[in-house]
Amino acid sequence: MPRVFPLLFVIFSFIGFLDAAYLAANHYLGVSLVCIIVHGCDTVTGSIYSKLFGIPVALLGTFYYLSIFLLTVAFFDTGKRVFFDCARMCTVAGFMFSLWFLYVQAFLLGAYCIYCLGSVITSTLLFVIAILSYIGKRSIQRERLEDAG
Repeated sequence: MPRVFPLLFVIFSFIGFLDAAYLAANHYLGVSLVCIIVHGCDTVTGSIYSKLFGIPVALLGTFYYLSIFLLTVAFFDTGKRVFFDCARMCTVAGFMFSLWFLYVQAFLLGAYCIYCLGSVITSTLLFVIAILSYIGKRSIQRERLEDAG
């Protein structure tokens, strides 16, 4: 498997972690977000959709991105593909949640949070990279089978 995919996972999961941690910290500190480019950060982060079972979505996002980061680092450290496979599978849930939260911003709240949109982009990139790495893995396996046959 090309090392570029896990490397991109490390980079984007770290970016996503920083973004989500910033949102979570602001939530717990009660600080108003500096919202640039779009307007509505406080509307989005203060809405009923900003918590899931009483837990701030930003905190869940922090754990999500941290999990992907640590799983990918574990892959680099041990060489065991199972860690990267788990990280790739996690991106499906992250992508689905991102689609939901994008829908919420666009159609239910009519307000956008630049940091939330950044998370949507980051989780989408992770999902796309996961798909590309899976396709690449299958292609390499197919080539090996053809060469062996």
